[in-house]
Amino acid sequence: MERDAALVDLRKMTGGAIKQAVVAHQMAINESAVSKLERKRLVDASVSKVKQYIEAIGGELEITIKMPDGQMLQIG
Repeated sequence: MERDAALVDLRKMTGGAIKQAVVAHQMAINESAVSKLERKRLVDASVSKVKQYIEAIGGELEITIKMPDGQMLQIG
């Protein structure tokens, strides 16, 4: 996925099966808040919101951190 990808791109990967209304319900926010979040680039959204959004569309968020010494840490 591109660095400039937006959250809406993830929802589109579900084939349109998941509507904004469903995401809003799962996240306990309104559809306009989902729309605003979806317009953000992934790198600009908070990790907690991205996690909530991904879980609302049925996914899981895993984060890999690569330290300067090459050590890898997996979160999620």
